[in-house]
Amino acid sequence: NKKTVFELLAIQYTGLGWATVGGVSQTIGCLLGDCLGGFPGNASCTLGSGAIPGGAGSLAGCKVERIPAKYDPPHGAYGDLTGFCPIFPANFIYKVTSNSPVLWQMLTHIAAHDEDNHTYCPSTTLSYAGFMHYVWKRQNGPGDPGPPGNGDSLSLINTSLNSSGTYDGTLDTTVYIFRFNYGTLQWDYWESWDLAPESQGYAWGTDTGEEGPYRTLSSQSELIINQGMLCNPQLNQGGHSDNENAYMPCRETGNTVSIPGNTANFYGITQGAAQVNKAIIGNLGATDAVYRIWRYQPNNLVVVNPMPAWLNDTIGTWVLKATHTVPQGMAAAMNPRVYPRDGAFFDQANTLVLSKIELISGGPIQILHGIRVYSLWSGGSVMHPANGQQAGQEYWLHHYTDEIGKSTCPEGTLYMDVFCPKTGMAVQLISENGYSATYTTTGPDQCVAFTQFTPPATKRNYRMQVLPNPSQGNVICQFIQCSPSEKGFTAPFLQQGVHYEIIAPPVVFVGQSFWITVIVKDTGGGTKTDYCGTSSFTSTDPGAKIEANPMDGYNFTWQSSIVPCNGGSPMNGIRLFFNVSMTRLGMQTIVASDTTDGSIAGLTAVMVVATDIRLTKTPKLTVGASGDTVQFRVCWSNYSGASAFTFVISDAIPVGTVFLPEAGTAAFDCGNTKGVAPIPSYSTASSVTVPATFTEANPTAASRWLRWTVPQIGVNTSGCICYKVTVN
Repeated sequence: NKKTVFELLAIQYTGLGWATVGGVSQTIGCLLGDCLGGFPGNASCTLGSGAIPGGAGSLAGCKVERIPAKYDPPHGAYGDLTGFCPIFPANFIYKVTSNSPVLWQMLTHIAAHDEDNHTYCPSTTLSYAGFMHYVWKRQNGPGDPGPPGNGDSLSLINTSLNSSGTYDGTLDTTVYIFRFNYGTLQWDYWESWDLAPESQGYAWGTDTGEEGPYRTLSSQSELIINQGMLCNPQLNQGGHSDNENAYMPCRETGNTVSIPGNTANFYGITQGAAQVNKAIIGNLGATDAVYRIWRYQPNNLVVVNPMPAWLNDTIGTWVLKATHTVPQGMAAAMNPRVYPRDGAFFDQANTLVLSKIELISGGPIQILHGIRVYSLWSGGSVMHPANGQQAGQEYWLHHYTDEIGKSTCPEGTLYMDVFCPKTGMAVQLISENGYSATYTTTGPDQCVAFTQFTPPATKRNYRMQVLPNPSQGNVICQFIQCSPSEKGFTAPFLQQGVHYEIIAPPVVFVGQSFWITVIVKDTGGGTKTDYCGTSSFTSTDPGAKIEANPMDGYNFTWQSSIVPCNGGSPMNGIRLFFNVSMTRLGMQTIVASDTTDGSIAGLTAVMVVATDIRLTKTPKLTVGASGDTVQFRVCWSNYSGASAFTFVISDAIPVGTVFLPEAGTAAFDCGNTKGVAPIPSYSTASSVTVPATFTEANPTAASRWLRWTVPQIGVNTSGCICYKVTVN
């Protein structure tokens, strides 16, 4: 139940001629909001301002498995993210930084986008394969609700991998699906499936009113879950676009590229329709890749309405269809190998087919599958590097032209976005026919877009690599096919490497100094004693300070005694920062980032309060002679996180004194009520019994009673009220 704090940042593309010549974005720096602070937004952010609701009902917070947060920016005619048709390449790019692992999806919501959106649900293993998956399921848009089940459906694939990652051909599993309830803040049971070994189940589409966050939990084996809108064209009045395509995930790694030198199994759902290019298999390795093609055959072929025959059961067998080879070599004639619609391997008359590609030797391989894989309305896919990981230094793109001529569009052709965390990263894109382009980043967290390569007449291979240089590191790549409609891709994670751990008090007082400890952690979790980078600091509190300097403008350069560094006193990866102060009440974040490497970051959250709500009375005890006048002062303050309070202050006139003045209103002759008009009330006679309009426990003698009602005291305000008595 660790509370998770994260930042959502966005890229803005800048510069003239971006749509045609490409270039690099400005540094990611548009703060849209933080989770625990309720997504306050940033008015200067042109990509989104104002409040960002944390899920339904504008709930805020990110406790583990609580209140899934949703950022839903305005969308226009094409469903783009800012209300106008985007300039190509797609210029809405986001970065999430968190203090603990989070899963996130980027999805579209077009009124009727048919099968145009097709993705895999991320799991808690930070891959596409695992025991628990999270997904935001969408209903079909209000403009075209369609028949029941016309929203997001889920294809549940039992990989039969046990908890040790070992394949067991006899391992079945039960899959439980839960839906998050924003009323109770709990996960409600939705439905369950029993899946036979290496078999498939099909969770029906999301009807109207069922949109929201869902969680799946497998009892015994890892799953791969495919998500798609209007997944079954057989039930959709005969009309669909069939533009769904994605890379098949690998059972062994959960990623979309197999590990070099290892056998592997890939799963993919493919629709049957009149279009072409059901699968494109590319070889990234130095030897020929030999593989088998399998098709899943459910045992029960009786139609159970509304499920089609191919999807109405969760028990089936795998039928071997062929054994083929993709040769190695960037310019090899059959690399990649293209499987068009021929009914033999990947197509089954107008329905969905679960296929498996089993790599026997060679490779690694990557498989792009679907319908109209390269066409006007296709979206492209997030890529995984040649080493089989989620982020790396070498990527391959195997491109093939759709035979029905849909690869050309007026907006452009092919784009490859490369997300680079560091300054000075040289990224190069080359092709087998001589295309070559290189760009070196000029700052951290930049996105380099290659926009000048065009679709080939038949096929072409491209290779993107990070060139060796002192600051080389891992990048993430995304391939974008010419696409004038909104597309969303859930990027893989730039897995945790060197990062900052920020230790701060959980609660601090507004305006008062405290200190934080920053520890530079290495990949294994130990302290990185040879760190020599420069850290910048930001906060959701615009008035925050560190070392008595404005936090947004403060940088700190680290020194080390382990390696030659920057001079000065070494701190070897650990430092205390003093004179940190906050000015905004509520939950606020503090973020540290390396100024040249955006992958090195850390954040923490503190609850900023002041003196909370206090009432004081002075003097507490006094001695006076007969006839003396004594003044009592009652003061209040509201430095809590609440926006307003109403105070009711009750007091007793001390025994042996007389309240002054004896009038209908009390005299306020000290202090400052900040414009608030207290409402006085008091008893006119001494009594052991407390009057009904007052509250006081166990009076010991006859007393006179006073009360002030102080209405609507705002936050960060204080005031005082005084009264006098005379001593008898």
